[in-house]
Amino acid sequence: DATATRDHVTTGPGLKLAVQDAAIDGSGVVKVDFTITDGAGVPLDLKGVDTDGAVTPKFVLSWLAEPNANGSPGAYTAYTMQTHKSVDGTKSTQIPDADTNGTFAEVGVGEGTYTYTFGTALGNVDVTKTHTLGVWASRSFGGAEYVANQTFDFVPNGSAVTNIRDIVTTSACNQCHNPLAQHEDGTVRRDVKLCVLCHTTQAADPSNGNALDLGVMIHKIHRGKSLPSVLAGMPYQLTEDDATLDDHSDTWFPTGVQNCRMCHQGTQGKDAYQKYPSRTYCGACHDSTSFTSSFPSWQHLHPGGIQVDDSQCWQCHIVQGTQNAIENAHAIAATMPNAPVIDLQIKSVANTGPGQTPIVHFTVTKNAQPLDVLTTPLKSMAALLAGPTSDYAQTQPIQYVIQGSGATGTLALDGAIGSYTYTFP
Repeated sequence: DATATRDHVTTGPGLKLAVQDAAIDGSGVVKVDFTITDGAGVPLDLKGVDTDGAVTPKFVLSWLAEPNANGSPGAYTAYTMQTHKSVDGTKSTQIPDADTNGTFAEVGVGEGTYTYTFGTALGNVDVTKTHTLGVWASRSFGGAEYVANQTFDFVPNGSAVTNIRDIVTTSACNQCHNPLAQHEDGTVRRDVKLCVLCHTTQAADPSNGNALDLGVMIHKIHRGKSLPSVLAGMPYQLTEDDATLDDHSDTWFPTGVQNCRMCHQGTQGKDAYQKYPSRTYCGACHDSTSFTSSFPSWQHLHPGGIQVDDSQCWQCHIVQGTQNAIENAHAIAATMPNAPVIDLQIKSVANTGPGQTPIVHFTVTKNAQPLDVLTTPLKSMAALLAGPTSDYAQTQPIQYVIQGSGATGTLALDGAIGSYTYTFP
C-alpha cells in the first residue's frame, strides 16, 4: 500500500548510487533504474522521510561519436541542455547540463530502488552509438555532505559497448585537485567522466564566447599566465555559475604545462597527444598559432601553412625522432627517460619537544646511489615543518631553505655520504 505509513529506518553515514539500467524507447523517452544506499548498504529513501538525509540525484545524457578518420577518440554530444546567462545578463546560450522536469518513481517499498524518467524527450537517436549517462548526487547526514558520482555506458539497440573515450582520469586530476570539484553545487561533481559529458563542442561561454569544450578549456586554464593570448594582453576568463567572471590569467601548472602525461593517464591518454595532434586541442595551448590566412597581429601563421583540417598534422608532428616530434617538443626533466632521479627520504626527526630545535635525519640519492650534496649542492632543497600549535604567526615562515637561494639552518653529514642532518634555524 503506497499510502501506508512506514517505519523510520536507522541509517548511517555515506552515500552509494548504482545505475542498474538505462534505456531509450522509440518515442525518445529515457528511463534510468538506480539504487541508493548509505555507506553500509542500507537502502535510502530518496526524499529523506523514512531514512535520514534526502538524496538529490541529477542526470545528464550524451552520445559518443565513432573514432575520427585518424583514429583519435570521438567526441560527446549532449542531449540535455539548460540556458546559461552572461555576466551582464544581456546574452544567454544553451549549454549541456543536467536534465530538468524529470520524474522519480519508487520500485518496491523501502528497497532504495527508483526509476527516473527524463523530462527531455530525445529526437534523432542513433541507436547504434555509445550513449553515456552521468549521475551526480549528494546527501547530508550528521553535519556532513556525502557525494556519489556514476557513469553508465550503453548502446540503445542492446549491442555491446565497444567505443569509449578515456583520455584524462579523475585520479590524474586529483594529483593536484583533491577532490576534483566544481560548479554551484559545491563539491558534488567530482568525476572527470562527468565533466566530458557536458563540456563538449556544443558549449560556449555566454559572456565572451570562449569554448567550454573540456580539452580546450582545461589546456587554456592550465597554461594560464604563459598562454600567448594572455601575454598579448587578453585575460582568459570564464563565467561561473553565480554569473561572475573567474580570471585564470595567473594560473600556472606546477610540473610544466608541457608535461602532457601528467593528466593524460587514461587508456587513450598517451595516444591522444602523441599520435593525434589537432588544431583545436594543440591550438588551445599554442593559441598564438593561426591555421588560416586571416589572423590578428599577436598571432602568426602556422609554420606548416594553412591547415583546413587535421589530416596532415602527423606529417610533421610525429611521435618521436625529430625536433618537431611531439614527445621531444614536450620533454621536461621529469618525463625524460634518461633524466637523473633524485630521491630524498626522511629517516627521523629529533628534538621536537617544547623549546627544542628540531633536527631532521634524511638521505639523498641520485639514481639510487648516495649523493654528496655538501660537495655539489642541489639547486634547491627545502623543508616544511608544521603541526597543531599556536606558535606560528601569519608572518612567520614555516618553510626553510636547506640549499639554494636564502638557505638557512645547518646541514651536516650524518655518517656516510648520502646521509645528512638538517638543524632548523
